[in-house]
Amino acid sequence: MNLDSRLATNKSNLDLHNILEKGKSLITEDELLNLKRKWIDFEKPNNLSEIKFTKEEKEYLSNKKAIRICINTNFNPFEKVDEKNEYKGILADFINLISKRIGVPIQLVQAKTIEEKIKLSQEKKCDIFNSMSETPKRKNWLNFTNSIFEDPNVI
Repeated sequence: MNLDSRLATNKSNLDLHNILEKGKSLITEDELLNLKRKWIDFEKPNNLSEIKFTKEEKEYLSNKKAIRICINTNFNPFEKVDEKNEYKGILADFINLISKRIGVPIQLVQAKTIEEKIKLSQEKKCDIFNSMSETPKRKNWLNFTNSIFEDPNVI
């Protein structure tokens, strides 16, 4: 099995999709390598000034208090909610890097099944998915970023 994780947003939220792509594009190969090796240093400076947002994207971000992300509660080592109710894992660290780059905090929306995640998104109770595989059916209502993390060694 090959893990090919992507972020996904509702088709009606193209500004957020574009913002995530721009934030993701600033994550370096070294940072990705560190994610694969284990956890990352969260004390890196905010690189918001490096991103060239459109007027619409800037307005979207200024109005957004938090980006709601639908997550799997137990998909270790990629993402999980630990015993302290903290979001952990490789994909958690990745989305936290994007959050720092774009300057908007992440709000967790926990789901136990993919069906529950899809329902929450369709009800607009979450803005993005972490670790969502692209399928033709999902492409009907979701925009997918380029791959955020690939690991051909997944068992």
